[in-house]
Amino acid sequence: MLEISKEELMTLSNDQFFKRFISAFYSKDSYKQVYSKLNTHVLRTLNKPFVEFDYRDYESIQNKKNISEDVKNYASTLFKFLFLKGILKHEEFNHIFALEKVKEHFASRAKNKDRIKVTEGSEKLNALNFEELLNIEEFYLSSQNDLDSLKKKFLWHLIRFYDFKNQQILDIKSQDFSNGQLNIAGKTIDLPKDVEELPELLSNTKNDGFTNLSGILKSLGNQLNIEKNLIPTIIRNTKIVNTICCPNCQEEYTSNLNNWCAIEEKLVCKACGDYLKYAYSYQELSNSPIEKVNNQERNLRNKENFEKNKKKLIENGIDFQRLNAIFEEIGKLGEEFVYNLEYSRLIDTKYANLIDKSPARNPKNGYDILSYEKDGTKLFIEVKATTSLDDEFYISKNELETAERILKDGGKYQVCFIKNILSDQPIVTKIDNILDDLVYCKVAQSWKISILE
Repeated sequence: MLEISKEELMTLSNDQFFKRFISAFYSKDSYKQVYSKLNTHVLRTLNKPFVEFDYRDYESIQNKKNISEDVKNYASTLFKFLFLKGILKHEEFNHIFALEKVKEHFASRAKNKDRIKVTEGSEKLNALNFEELLNIEEFYLSSQNDLDSLKKKFLWHLIRFYDFKNQQILDIKSQDFSNGQLNIAGKTIDLPKDVEELPELLSNTKNDGFTNLSGILKSLGNQLNIEKNLIPTIIRNTKIVNTICCPNCQEEYTSNLNNWCAIEEKLVCKACGDYLKYAYSYQELSNSPIEKVNNQERNLRNKENFEKNKKKLIENGIDFQRLNAIFEEIGKLGEEFVYNLEYSRLIDTKYANLIDKSPARNPKNGYDILSYEKDGTKLFIEVKATTSLDDEFYISKNELETAERILKDGGKYQVCFIKNILSDQPIVTKIDNILDDLVYCKVAQSWKISILE
């Protein structure tokens, strides 16, 4: 099959081509299954001669939600072969298939086809696992804001949360961004704050836009040591498997715990839960499956982890060549300590398991921990930790501006200052109004705080 010319290939009927293609590149044991699935999901669906297949056909199959990953892989192999033979000339294929690698791929398949067996009945979507998803989300929240990182963050967000086609994304130029929004495929969407610097950086590049989705995403996968080939389909599948349909309103939401609650032993979205509690006096279950956490045990584990990390930091000592890393470790230790304090304070309420320490991953947030008062009021906490007994610490301009904004809006912003963090009895000072100049002396732009009282 590899030796067949383009001219000879174009004389074959669909059935002749499919039979020869499968015989050449799949084992005898796999022939029947591959033929059946390609015939059903490609030939009958597209309903045209294979010589007329194009990029839109490829996209329509890869983006379908109701077919298995196996079928998508068979179809991808088929389109790769047509690309190799010059049947598919569309420029878009050059962005997803590397010709030399495709040649090597089919040479290897032809040589080892009897070892290529297809597993029966595998309908699981090829998606990121839990750890891989967390790694990407942590990268997305990081402070990395060079052009390469912003491109990766932007593509992840766009493919993860929207249903735009690959070509629509490839068509994006810097001129499509305006006032914090993106115009794409006739729609206007808000640009996340995490990538708000992207349009300006894009406009200053020679190649304004995204010329290679697969290349950018592959680089992201390699950077985060993700074993899967991070292509748009993988991200879209991840969206599918992490989406749940509410049985009451039938709206879909991500599996994030904050989107859901349990009412009368049934899982419903938060909006429906709030309505059902109000309209029918149904009870939200404090012991529901999604909240079955032994708070006392978790609190004990939190404290054990803190002591373990503190001991490690003391034993390692301070190598002044890695002083910045030490400061970062002290900061994380402080965040862990405050998280434990908050968890202990809220342990008998439903808010203990809602405390969120992920904001600390992104300095742009201006605070480290989102906690709560016992009445449910949000409490934004900025953590400052030091190994000394001095009544001073450093605070950034962004953190002060965040405090000012939240306090002016009537919210609660607290600076939790921990002195002597490595001792058995750290000293905790909670500052509810860091803007009070009569109590706190600020020096310079990266503010150093001294406590006067």
